[in-house]
Amino acid sequence: MSILTGGDQMRRVRRGSLKNFKTLRIRRLMLLKRIQKRKQYIQARHRIRFLKEQE
Repeated sequence: MSILTGGDQMRRVRRGSLKNFKTLRIRRLMLLKRIQKRKQYIQARHRIRFLKEQE
C-alpha cells in the first residue's frame, strides 16, 4: 500500500465513515483467515500424500 492511499483512508475515517472503515477491516481480516485455512488444508493434503508414499 502506498502512503497516498493510507493518508486517504485516514482522511475518510476523520470525515465520519468510521463504521464503513471498520467493516472493511473486518472483511480484510476474514479474507486473510480464509487464505490461511486454505494454505493449511493444502499443506495437510501434501503431508498425507508424502506419508503414504514413504510407507
